[in-house]
This record gives sequence, structure tokens and C-alpha cells, in this order.
Amino acid sequence: METEKKGFVLYFDMVDQIEAFPQQEQLALYRALVRYARRIAGGEEDGIEWVLRQVPELSIPAQTAFRFLAAAVLRDTNKWRARRAAFQRPEGERNSRRADSSRIPSAAAQDDRMRGVGDMARYARELRAECHASGENR
Repeated sequence: METEKKGFVLYFDMVDQIEAFPQQEQLALYRALVRYARRIAGGEEDGIEWVLRQVPELSIPAQTAFRFLAAAVLRDTNKWRARRAAFQRPEGERNSRRADSSRIPSAAAQDDRMRGVGDMARYARELRAECHASGENR
């Protein structure tokens, strides 16, 4: 199965979970994870059940562990797909969401404009002037 994704991440906590099993099942779990990662990278949807049929030597506890580990692989693969899709969009479209949201002033900016305050330095100067005029010491 050919895919543009070149690998997957095996986290240390995943290794710790795998190493809790006897050596034969450890090997089977590693094989199952690699098969699963290749399958979902290729766009297959039924990866977990397909892999479990391909690796029947996994015990019920090892199958359960595999399902949890496979969820992390799927999560990472989906993140990779999203990043890849974002970088394949034309440059102008990539930042369009950010540009649109920056046109909407924040509530704090709206409050500042309503009070006649444009920036923090001006606000601080006005506050000091008010405190000085009222005799407060802030």
C-alpha cells in the first residue's frame, strides 16, 4: 500500500504499555500497530478490525491495548492530514481565517474605543492624570 505518509510516532508511554505483555505478544502488538498505521495512512477506514483479523494471536487484553494504541496513531494521522491539507491550499487561503478574525475588534478594543482610549500607554497616562487630579496615589 503506497502512501505519502512516511511513518508514525511510537510514544514512550506506548512502549511501556506494550512491554507489559509477554515477548511474543509484544512482537504481535508492534506488527499490528505497523499494519494499522500503514492501513489508515492509505485511507482505509476499517483498520482496527482488519488488523485484529490479521493478527489473531493477540490475547483479549492485548487486543484492548491495541485499540487504545491505535487511537493515538489515528489521532496523529488525522493531525498530519489536516496540516498537510492546510499547506496545500494557496497562500492567500491559508491565512484567510486569521485575517477575517483579525478584522473583528475584540471586546476590550471596543471598550477602549468607547472610552476614548486607543492604546495602553495613553490609558495609563490618563489614569495617572485622574489619580493625580483626585489626590489618590496609585
